[in-house]
Amino acid sequence: ILSGLVTEIVDQLCQVTASKLTSDVFSPSSVSHKLARDYFLLLGAVSFHNSNLLKQCKAYGPLLDICGIVSRLDLHKLILASLDFAHDVHARVILEKLLTGGDKSTRLYATRHMRVFLRVNSPFFISWGIEMLTGQLYDLSSEVAEEAIDILDEACEEESFLEALVLQQPALLHLSEKGVSLLTRFISVKRGYSMLSDLGHLKTELDAWLEDYNFRYVSVVEQRIAESLTLYRHTQEGVYHRRSEINSTVHKAFVPVHFYGQLVRQEE
Repeated sequence: ILSGLVTEIVDQLCQVTASKLTSDVFSPSSVSHKLARDYFLLLGAVSFHNSNLLKQCKAYGPLLDICGIVSRLDLHKLILASLDFAHDVHARVILEKLLTGGDKSTRLYATRHMRVFLRVNSPFFISWGIEMLTGQLYDLSSEVAEEAIDILDEACEEESFLEALVLQQPALLHLSEKGVSLLTRFISVKRGYSMLSDLGHLKTELDAWLEDYNFRYVSVVEQRIAESLTLYRHTQEGVYHRRSEINSTVHKAFVPVHFYGQLVRQEE
């Protein structure tokens, strides 16, 4: 019975992708106002418990094709929320397509969703999630790249994730101060310290802190504290918007890493 139901769902998915139009079952209206979205929950459950069934029913092909339809962000969101990317290797191919293919809105949404996987401790995220986020650092959209580096910075609060990122040897300096800040974290682990030392980055960074970064660091900390105490938030576009959560006027201020603080963790 389950195999037959999955096959019928796949047939409807094929109609969505066949001519780049929408089937009645998975039309935008049906997804928004009917129970069509629940079919994706079913596919997600099968992905977790018996991914081989999805392979037998040839479900991955149509799902991958849907990821390339620019106008169906609604279906992209359902795919992200449903499939088991932690255990299902075929599902991770689909996730990769959402992260790197399609238009900016899909790539940005998929990148932001990676933070969800991080915070819920998705199994094996350290092996597949860090690698995928590293790839997002080179996205043509600066907004996508900045979102990726923010998530990586949060992940690197745990040393195991930091070690995994160092192994990727990402290029970060093109991401301005955020890139420099994340690169500074590398100093706190032996592999990262050796890598930056061999590249001559430590001397360059030390000179920069002695000349200017010490003062800029203080300014950044003061700005973050000020923002945590106001009802307004500073957006990536450089403007201020009023926060929606009116009842709370105090928000956490996350202090960026300090070069000297990372440096003293190494005996060298």
